Amino acid sequence: FDVVVTANLFGDILTDEASQIAGSMGMLASASIGDGTGVYEPIHGSAHDITGKGVANPLASILSVALLLDISFGLQKESALVISAVDKVLKEGFRTRDIAYVYTSKDKILGTQKMGEEIIFAVSILLKILFQEVFFSWMKRHKNYGLIILEESGEKHFFFGDFIFQQLYHWEG
Repeated sequence: FDVVVTANLFGDILTDEASQIAGSMGMLASASIGDGTGVYEPIHGSAHDITGKGVANPLASILSVALLLDISFGLQKESALVISAVDKVLKEGFRTRDIAYVYTSKDKILGTQKMGEEIIFAVSILLKILFQEVFFSWMKRHKNYGLIILEESGEKHFFFGDFIFQQLYHWEG
């Protein structure tokens, strides 16, 4: 099924069971959308036993924001960017303790804040890549491979070709 409509209690039971497919309730975002305002939240509860310890998995909350961007704001590209950032961080092996494997390196097991910081960093990298693609596409369309002059605080900076991107964003790739 793509959508299952249930009473709240049965929905809670189904989401708890389905979370095991993803490995943790800390991984699943949800959207409750009616005729009015939508509510976006992770499926997990308040988890009072880990409150203030910095060990909660923030990915479901972050992915709930991706749902918000997509469904309520119609920002599909931005939503995809957030989802891609989460995917990138997980593919790099970073985990919170609830989804860490026995063989996960200890330096890859992160707390709530550090995992959030990794996602923010991944978003910034993906934005740079996106900007680079848009910038070079524009340059090709306008046949502008030549000199670009930027003025900053009264100083003029001269760039040629793709060197501008590396200079402005300290790109290493």
